[in-house]
Amino acid sequence: MPTFPVNEKDQAEALAKRSYLSREEAAAAFALGERIEYMHKGEWDEINPFFHTTAVFQFAPAFRRKQ
Repeated sequence: MPTFPVNEKDQAEALAKRSYLSREEAAAAFALGERIEYMHKGEWDEINPFFHTTAVFQFAPAFRRKQ
């Protein structure tokens, strides 16, 4: 029995349930207009497009969708 999603619907559901995003997923979601948070000094901060640069995607240790 595979432990990974075997079709597109299951894969989409599995990705939606994940609490953390990879750097690539976070950057892509942010580019599509989603609100993304990153870990900064032990707290979650929302990425502000007027303040943050693309460096936040290079150096932040963790990302998640805004909850």
